Order: sequence, then C-alpha cells, then structure tokens
Amino acid sequence: TRFQSTRKRSAYWPRHPLAGLESGTFSLEASVGIEIRDTADGYAFDVPGGIVVEIERLGEESGGLTGEITIADHNGLGTRLLHSARLNLMSTQSRNSLVKSLEKACEGVKWYQVLEEICFLAKETYRNGNPLINIGHLPPSEKPRWMIYPFIEEAGSSIMFGDGSAGKSILAAALCIAAASGESILGKTVCRATNVCYLDWEACAESHDERIKALCKPLDLAIPNNIFYRREYAPLCESAPNLRRELVNRKIGLVILDSLGAACDGAPEKSDVTTRLYNAVRSFGIPWFGIHHITKSNGAEGGATKPFGSVYGHNLARLTWGVEATQEEGEDKKGLTLTNHKANNGRIEHKRTYRVQFYNDGEDEDQRTTGIEIKQCDVDEFPDLLKRRPIHERIVAALKSGHKSYISISEITGIPVDSLNMPMTRLKKDGIVEKIPGLAPVEFGLITRRRQ
Repeated sequence: TRFQSTRKRSAYWPRHPLAGLESGTFSLEASVGIEIRDTADGYAFDVPGGIVVEIERLGEESGGLTGEITIADHNGLGTRLLHSARLNLMSTQSRNSLVKSLEKACEGVKWYQVLEEICFLAKETYRNGNPLINIGHLPPSEKPRWMIYPFIEEAGSSIMFGDGSAGKSILAAALCIAAASGESILGKTVCRATNVCYLDWEACAESHDERIKALCKPLDLAIPNNIFYRREYAPLCESAPNLRRELVNRKIGLVILDSLGAACDGAPEKSDVTTRLYNAVRSFGIPWFGIHHITKSNGAEGGATKPFGSVYGHNLARLTWGVEATQEEGEDKKGLTLTNHKANNGRIEHKRTYRVQFYNDGEDEDQRTTGIEIKQCDVDEFPDLLKRRPIHERIVAALKSGHKSYISISEITGIPVDSLNMPMTRLKKDGIVEKIPGLAPVEFGLITRRRQ
C-alpha cells in the first residue's frame, strides 16, 4: 500500500534524524517507541500498535512548517485510513484539534504524546538538513565516473541542446536503450543495465514507442522492458514530489527530461524559474539527462554554444552537448554533429558526427518508421555540416581521404582558394599538413596519413 513506500536514507535526506538533538542542555527520548524512516518525499513514523504516520511535502510557510500528514492503522484486516490533511506542525491548536479527531477514530493510542513527538521529530529532521561531512578523506567511490561515455555522468546533470528537428529526441531514445540494456549504442555504456524513466512534455507515448522499436531493430537487440514513460503537463517543480515516490518504487536509475523549457513553471529566461527546475530534478537523487532548445537567432547562425533561456541553464549543468543537423528534402538520411561545450569534471571531448538512417514502410500518409540506425562517421560525408566547421577543421577533414590541390580543397570545404594560404601555413607549422613533393599542380596531405 502507499503507506509502505520507503527507501534507505540517501544523500538528499538526513542520515541521522536525531543528530544535534542531544546536547548538554537537552535530550529527546521517544517514550512511546516511535521509529522514523525516509519515504520518497518526507518521513514515516512507525508507532507501536501498527500505526503509521507519514509527513510529506514539507515546506516553510508564513505560519510555520507545514506538511501533508497521512495516518493509517495497520491492525486488523488490512489498512484503515484515519486521517489525511495538511497540518501546521508548529500550531498547537492544529495538533490539539487533530488529537481529538484521532481519539474518536482510534482508541487506545496516546495520541497527544504521539503527535507531539512526531511533529517535533519531523521539524528537527527537516530543518537540520543533511549532516556536515568531512571531505578530502572519503573512501574512493565504487561507481565509475561515467554512466554512458561521453554523454551522461553518474553524478550531476547532462544537457543536449539544439534547434528543432535536430534529432535530440532520437539521441535521447538511443541513450535510454543503452542505459536500460547495458549495451553501447551511442557512446560507450559503462554502467550496468538500469531502469530508465522518460518524462515527456512534447510528444506522446506512441511516438516514443515507435522510436524505441525502430532503434532496436537494426541492432537485432531485444526491446528492453525497463524503460518507463510518463506524459507530463504540469511543471516539474509541481509534480516532483509525486514523481520521487514513483521513481523510488520503480527503482529508476536514469531520468530523461524532454524538454527543459516545457518543464519550467515560467519563462526559461528567468533565473529563479531555471533554478527551481534544477533543484526539483536534483531532488530525485539519480543521474538525469535533459533536452533543451536554442534561440531562433542561434539556430539561423548555427553553432550555438549555450541553450535557450537563463544563463543558469548552462551554468548549473555539469555537462553540455550541442547538436547541429542537416537533411536534404526527400532523404531518409540525416547528419548530426555533436559538440561538447562544457565539461566540469574533465576534458572537452572532440566533435562527433553521426549518420542517422531511417527505414520506412508504407507510402505518404501510411508511412511508418520501422528502423533507425545511428552510426558515427566522418564529417565530410555531409558537406553542409563540414562547411559549419572552423576553417582548419574543414581542411583536415577534406584531406582525410587523400592529398589534394588547393582547388579540390576549395570545392570540398567551400573556402575560397585565395583564403587557403594562411590556414595551410598554420597547419604546416603545427606539423599536421605537408606539401607532397613531385606533383603539379601542388598538392597537400596529412602527415600522419602519409606516414601510415
């Protein structure tokens, strides 16, 4: 039943509910034998005789600390609900009124003493927060740094942002399958298979179900049965308390948010709105991956380095990747370039280019996507993506297939011939490119390729 939903104390809840209560001037003894434990969103108190009191959704208000209190009697043939309401834990009048109601509903319990001690324990535990710990001497973590390298870390937040229809949701679905199956699909899956929850503010279950099936088919991979989906309407900071309970019950190890802008409780440009969103998802206590968008101007110019909205959207994330896409009309193939813009815990990774191939059944209005294949490839496979790269990257990419003349390099990269001298001189000075002797017209090649 809902009254039995508990979890071990995590880093997001106090480990010692009575810590700080004992001192030279004060000590607390729970004379009625009350035991406290964590629930997904608060505390549960086990009272001798089968009574369970839960206090959740705690919050400081003008009149004091309030919380949703649920009291149930587990004696007899099942669970009997005795009371459920929002209670001001600091109000003597509110507690006394509740005592009178409970004395009528369930006799034989010292309700005054029980409620006094429970309200006090809840108040002190909530306000004490997490205990101070000494860092610098903790034992090494047994968990690897990465969940899915190089896109999702075991700790902190990861964000992928880009223009509309850039393939972000497809990549997120691939990461879902990787985490749920333990297989390396996009990047390298480091973690063991874990349950995944996809929270969606933009599409529907049917479209994501089709993507999951289509991504598994070319891999000849059994569709994981531990990917959970929930269609969202309310802002995350409002639905987070109930979600925490569901995530605990389902033993979720990774949460995907699609998308962060829609999950906000206001304009994403406002710092308080963004920080509330991040605090809400942080309260889950598990790795999370968020999809975000970019501004219209950045989308037109290409190469956005930060997601849309408040600067905190970028600053609070531990790891961010930008996505650029290209796709010709009528083509079933899409090119994606992923650029690592932020990495708080290590190096900035090299750009990655992927080919996304769609396999469809049916025609026009009856068409369905039955297969999606994602493969890493060279950027020169997609000239439009290549032309968005810095000049020196474009030149190196053009020379990967062999030595070329200035005219050939210009045709591939879109760089005018008279603009190649300076970058080529720099590449030769850096030991990346060299002139190929004995050829007319003059051609250049990559030094490493020639040596190989």
